[in-house]
Amino acid sequence: MYSKSTTRGESRYIKVAWRRHKYLTNAAKLLNSKYTLQLLIWLSILSLNSILQIYELLKGHLEIYSNSREMFLAILFLILLTAITVVCHITAYEANKLGRILTSPEYFDKDNSQKLQMIFSIGQYFLFNPFNFSACGLFNVNLPLLMAIASGITTYLVILM
Repeated sequence: MYSKSTTRGESRYIKVAWRRHKYLTNAAKLLNSKYTLQLLIWLSILSLNSILQIYELLKGHLEIYSNSREMFLAILFLILLTAITVVCHITAYEANKLGRILTSPEYFDKDNSQKLQMIFSIGQYFLFNPFNFSACGLFNVNLPLLMAIASGITTYLVILM
């Protein structure tokens, strides 16, 4: 629950948070512009390697050493894929949380309409300038992407078998 009154210190805190969010958004845009192709390639290669390793494991024509190696590699690729998407999702979620807080009805003080207007406009700025990671602008890297990759891996494994 949020405080009903917004003090002068809270207004200063919100302005500082606004400025830091702008820096964070600019840094994310810079990171996306520099590493977007690498992120796309990494996600593609990890997904493809996961499919191939699981397929080799499910074929079952290999000896115990090869099966354990394929299983280890499949688990490693899936862990790396999960780590990338989870870190990107958590970072974006935490950065976008402030907009939802500032525009929630619990945060407003009915006595001071000037502060209310400023806080609401800052909250709108946060809501309309979301922070996210994308791979070449094709898709955002977040948890729903992980589910889409898992369904794609399953589909390809069914086709290959």
